[in-house]
Amino acid sequence: MKSRSLLPVLAFATAFGFSLPVLAATVEIWGASTPHKRLLEPGAKACKEATGIEMKFLTSNSGRGLASLIEGKCTVAAVAEDLKSALNSAKEAAKEQGKELKVPDDLVFHELFKDGIVPIVHKENSVTSLTWEQLKDIFTGKVKNWKDVGGPDLPIRVVTAAAGDATANHVQKTVLGGAEFTSDASIIKNSKEAPQEVSKFKGGIGAVSEGVWKLSPAQTKEVKSKPITRAVGLVTVGKPTGDVAKVVEFYQSKEGQKYLQ
Repeated sequence: MKSRSLLPVLAFATAFGFSLPVLAATVEIWGASTPHKRLLEPGAKACKEATGIEMKFLTSNSGRGLASLIEGKCTVAAVAEDLKSALNSAKEAAKEQGKELKVPDDLVFHELFKDGIVPIVHKENSVTSLTWEQLKDIFTGKVKNWKDVGGPDLPIRVVTAAAGDATANHVQKTVLGGAEFTSDASIIKNSKEAPQEVSKFKGGIGAVSEGVWKLSPAQTKEVKSKPITRAVGLVTVGKPTGDVAKVVEFYQSKEGQKYLQ
């Protein structure tokens, strides 16, 4: 029907020598905020200039993005963890919605960069460093007051993201050894909101991508700890072709990597 409706327009343009604008190709990328904020969005203009492809982003988290890809709602998922972990996140996100994912066996992970996750606290908190053991005790609720880890006499307010969030899942898997975050935690939509939420409470603590935190105006500071790193990338069903392949290749190229923040 679309092609038929364009016929009169094309005939008119041809008869009178007008040229019609060429519509840019579009690739939709759904998922994690970390790859979106740190690379995809900053490099979007350059990618379009280099490939002629415009991108549309729908930011949620790794799990929801990958679940949407598997369900055929988008052509590319952005994830802030390795493929195995992202699949677990997708299953968690689907479970929350009462769904069960039928995972294809030809998912392909395209790494874009390595990302660091940093623990953050309110800017007025005197604590400057924490061990992984201390972080685990804080995030699981075993330690409830900052005075127990060398800080002020102040209740701890843990901030963490909802199921399917890659940053929260990676911290849980690595630092917490698989243990659950405290049931008293303040739950946010995704980890990019952590700086803003932590800044509301003098006893607040959360974890966020280092790059996303540096771009945040919220009044928080990094707490030094052993490095927490993870892979960040895009996921496709099968080997990408056409416009999707061009987008992946651009961001993995030396030119595309210039826009990493």
